[in-house]
Amino acid sequence: AVSVVAAQRLHPESVATMVLARRGIRLPSGLTQNPMDAVRVAEAMTRDFSTVQPDLSLRDLAARFSRTGYHGFPVVDRQGRLAGIVTLSDLENAVLQGTPSTDTTLRVADIMTTDLIAAHPDETLHQVLSRAGAAHVGRIPVVERGGPRRLVGVLRRTDIISAYAQALPRMPLPAGLGELRIGSLASTRLLEIELAPASELAGRRVRDLRLPPDTVLVAIRRNQQILIPRGDTVLAAGDIVAAITFPQHEATLRRYLAGDLLGR
Repeated sequence: AVSVVAAQRLHPESVATMVLARRGIRLPSGLTQNPMDAVRVAEAMTRDFSTVQPDLSLRDLAARFSRTGYHGFPVVDRQGRLAGIVTLSDLENAVLQGTPSTDTTLRVADIMTTDLIAAHPDETLHQVLSRAGAAHVGRIPVVERGGPRRLVGVLRRTDIISAYAQALPRMPLPAGLGELRIGSLASTRLLEIELAPASELAGRRVRDLRLPPDTVLVAIRRNQQILIPRGDTVLAAGDIVAAITFPQHEATLRRYLAGDLLGR
């Protein structure tokens, strides 16, 4: 205990903040905490979602994917208990193994995933992401704690991004901190990019942007204010745009926001 107190007095920086401190960046108190610690699963999860039953045929499942455009469904039995998750990839793998998508003999139960990472409504998003981040799953079923796996919601990647965007205004970002890595979203990056004064994107609405694939704008920092971008939000020169994307699209996104308008 004496050693810990002495170390904190002599060197208050942690391993996480030491590199930033050497660059002259001092994080405000509490900034190093994960904003996802403040958001409960019940606040972020989707409650209105579609499900399928285990006895649905692959033909009907293919039609459901085509009609809805969804990439996955929770599988629940007739009592509303979670049985698994079936995704478009599960169907594609079955087709690659020789099963036609019009098959009426195989059922969802034959191809669904039953080894699931589930969440509880009273958990924080950080707790869930610490378990599921490395699994690269697109949706996490939410079940009652202590119940018979009764499904009460689904936590999608877009839900997590929206929750992060809502938490971001409560986490002041110091000037000069140009890039953050969201450790709990294993394969994604959060980039902060400033629009140049002469940027051709100034005056454009968010809905008209031609962003790279799998890229989402989560916040805009303008004159010390944090804006949550919507389709009709108009960009302005000097805006610092925070976007989540995958590493392979980072260079394209940077070029685009710098003025290379993807196809000009």
